[in-house]
Amino acid sequence: MILPGAEVYAALDKGVIDGADFVGPAVNYDLKFADVANYIIMGPPSTPCLHQPVDLMDLTVNLAKWNALPKHLQDLLIAATRQHSWDQYAYIQKSNIAAWDKYKAKGVQVIRLSEDDIQKFRRYAIPMWFKWAKKDPLAREAFASQLAFMKTINVGYVPDSMLVDIDGTTKLSL
Repeated sequence: MILPGAEVYAALDKGVIDGADFVGPAVNYDLKFADVANYIIMGPPSTPCLHQPVDLMDLTVNLAKWNALPKHLQDLLIAATRQHSWDQYAYIQKSNIAAWDKYKAKGVQVIRLSEDDIQKFRRYAIPMWFKWAKKDPLAREAFASQLAFMKTINVGYVPDSMLVDIDGTTKLSL
């Protein structure tokens, strides 16, 4: 179920949903999720975040308007956006570290999944990635880029051996 962020707290509080994934520890704490959730489920130490290794930020500009800007203003906007992204990332990471003690003080228990749990998730998730990527050319392009990144040596999140169907018998491809 996809909910607007403003509805997650109420849905958890009323039992409409049993669990939620929203942003990260600091933002979720500020949204009072610690008041309506008893547990936080994390991945194992090797993969603490199963679904998103970063908090993404972007600046979206109409291409025609962008192209109409003088080069020096494009360069300035790129530099300012990069600086904001780094500042925001550092602030969020610092806030996330501080949030864990706040959860503990509220009695929220952090549970870590095992490596076996992660393999079970991947068994079903990876074929689903391919299924949804094939539904739209832009989705296919975005997924192909993300998959290439996840397969790089520095990330190593998804080796080729995992790119198989749920039964583990058929190699998946775009």
